[in-house]
Formats: sequence, structure tokens, C-alpha cells
Amino acid sequence: MSKDFNKLSFYDKNYKMRSGESFNDVDERFIDFINKLLNQNNESYALFIHGLILLSYLETICNFKFDGTNFDIKYNGKEVLNGNPKSPSVYKITYNDNKEVINVSLVK
Repeated sequence: MSKDFNKLSFYDKNYKMRSGESFNDVDERFIDFINKLLNQNNESYALFIHGLILLSYLETICNFKFDGTNFDIKYNGKEVLNGNPKSPSVYKITYNDNKEVINVSLVK
């Protein structure tokens, strides 16, 4: 795998390795999965996922900047992450009854 794969993928979410998935492909599968969970009645879930999947999803719901080295992620003007994510990290994403994101925060 190219050492620039992550960098290229965040600049072009259609970029993919031969026979691989783009971040857009991953986002589509992940958002479908999230929507299935949100269709359950008033449940809370803990998801354990690969950090790149989470970062790609955060790019769809947050103000997201990546300079090739560091991330600057904000939700509603509030800083979620500035720098590089730690591994493992815990994020909390809260949805309202209309299945809309209402808060994103880094817990740990």
C-alpha cells in the first residue's frame, strides 16, 4: 500500500487502490449501517471501528480540515480534534429523534 494512501484518500474520497474501496464507498456502507441502528427505538450503541472509517465519517458530518499531516475537526464551532487522533480514541456522536447529528465530541 502506498504510504500516501491516507493523504490521497482524504484529498479525493473517490481514490482507491486497485480492487479496493474508496472512502466514498466506505462512507456509503457505514452510513447505511448507522441508519439501520438509528431505526431501532431509543437505543444506545458502542461501536468499535477502524479509525480511518470514523475519520471519513466525521468528514461528512463535521467541519473537517486535513493538511496532509494534522486534522482540524470541529462540530458546530466546537473543537473535536486538533492534531492527530490517538489510538485508541473514543468519540461520542449524538443523534436526535429525526436521526440528525446534534453533537460530536472526543471522550478520550
